[in-house]
Amino acid sequence: MSKVYFCVLALAFLFSELSNVEAKMTLSQMKSVAKPWSKSCASKVGMDDDLVAAHRRGEFPEDEKLMCYLLCQTKMSKIMDANDKIDLVTVLNQLSTVGEPANVERMMTAFETCLGKMTATEPCRLAYDYSKCYYEVDAEVLLYYN
Repeated sequence: MSKVYFCVLALAFLFSELSNVEAKMTLSQMKSVAKPWSKSCASKVGMDDDLVAAHRRGEFPEDEKLMCYLLCQTKMSKIMDANDKIDLVTVLNQLSTVGEPANVERMMTAFETCLGKMTATEPCRLAYDYSKCYYEVDAEVLLYYN
């Protein structure tokens, strides 16, 4: 009887500890979540496949559709709020909740580096400048660049 009691107690402890473990998403998993944004945003702004392909190659032509495509993606990722402002608090909360610490640190470094350089007031231009800067700082962790 004491062995059964011990096993039940041990299992109860194990399950209670497992429920306290927070699963964090890998960079690959985070990019998979962001992947559908590309098609949706390209469709919303009427961006053609050639421009999408150029962007995926790391090109940032001064194109209004690309700029608004990036605005759509920054809004879908909650980087920019409904008032077209970059929202540091939301970004930090989201990333630290779902991302692995090493990736979050890299993302926040890129985010903070670029945030200080933003001067544009027009929303599409702001999203473009931010995304281009982020790509230049650390393209590997730019979620909607895939």
